[in-house]
Amino acid sequence: MLYTQESPHKIADSLRVRLRVVRSLLDLTNPQSEANSLLPIPVIGRVIESTAEGVAVDSLVLAPGNNAPECSVSAAACLPLEAGTDENAALLAGIAAPALAAMRRVNFEIGVHAVVLGLNLYGLLLVSTSRLGGAGNLSALDARESRRAYAEKLGAGRVASPEEPGWPEALVQGSSRGGADVVFVTGNEAGLVEAILPKCRKEARVLVLASMPAGAIDLYHSIHSPGRTLLGPQPQTEPGQQWVTDAGRLLRLAQAGRYRPEGIIGDRVKASEATANSTSSTSLTVVLDWDTI
Repeated sequence: MLYTQESPHKIADSLRVRLRVVRSLLDLTNPQSEANSLLPIPVIGRVIESTAEGVAVDSLVLAPGNNAPECSVSAAACLPLEAGTDENAALLAGIAAPALAAMRRVNFEIGVHAVVLGLNLYGLLLVSTSRLGGAGNLSALDARESRRAYAEKLGAGRVASPEEPGWPEALVQGSSRGGADVVFVTGNEAGLVEAILPKCRKEARVLVLASMPAGAIDLYHSIHSPGRTLLGPQPQTEPGQQWVTDAGRLLRLAQAGRYRPEGIIGDRVKASEATANSTSSTSLTVVLDWDTI
């Protein structure tokens, strides 16, 4: 049997279970080399200790864990897996869950023009889930030609390199609303956020997904515009129950053949593609909405 429905139980976040890791996303790729080391690593674990209703000892669950042989996680963040569930599909659903959380944080709507700055693992996942979410126009930026080509396969209508003159204008061409509505920042190259902002609508929302862009962002002069919101990096996705819901949705879509992210991480991340990341700063962890300040 496969996982086919939402977990019927609500589990308090304070309850913990202990898992013996059976399989980890690290068996497929290394997301921490992709400049997003703050996000959890999905694991499939066998429950070895639990007092939580609905999470039985010896059951198999998907959870946000780490690279240790055993880990302790919130019971609310455990997605029970039934016998026969494709383990690769489950791990991929777990790593893609932050993309759904990112879309929710920017109030993603059908028909929006979305721009993804940086096509690392999470950037590519955002491209694929943005299409699922109904993006009317989808553009992506990355210096690597292979990543741009893959983004086009996933549904990006326009791609560009930051080395190309006029790339901000190229990415928002064809926008029916006069500019980008949503910008997802997954890379850490300096100056990209400031360069795209003049091509965004005044109501645009900018989200930095677990990766701090290099250099300081001039918040007042670059971001200040009525209605515009900057959402900073999050060390975690969302509360455990929401992560379970998102992962479960994506797993069901994968089982139905409607979502196939396996090609995104089919090749292991090469060490030469790893990018330096500055995650020590938390200066953008607050929401800045200039309409309410």
